Amino acid sequence: EGVKAGIPAVVAAISTPDDKMAAGSLIYTAGNAGNDVSLQRRGINMMIESGRVPADKQGQYFYNSGQLAYQEDDLATARSRFQEALDAGYSQAELETTIAALYFQDDMIAEGLAYLKTVIDAAVANTQ
Repeated sequence: EGVKAGIPAVVAAISTPDDKMAAGSLIYTAGNAGNDVSLQRRGINMMIESGRVPADKQGQYFYNSGQLAYQEDDLATARSRFQEALDAGYSQAELETTIAALYFQDDMIAEGLAYLKTVIDAAVANTQ
């Protein structure tokens, strides 16, 4: 609780993108230590928003952010972050299927099917 109580002061002291990256890292680490998904999510999103995540790590950060959003039942944000991970070249997971499943889980059947059709059409176009 001591670290968590100090977070507002840390956030208030942010004045540069580097500060935001460092503060996000601190908050993310505190969330990990305390098994606090909300805190982890806040920290990783601050790091992403700072613009200081190295280009070769952005996909991983988006993916982790999506996983944390999913754990908090924020399906729309999870879908968005997983798509950002794909767009950043992250390929360590079956994200297209996960994104479609999140549409279905959110009772957005038409959107999920449309998304799958787009994925399939792109795969077919890439094989020709």
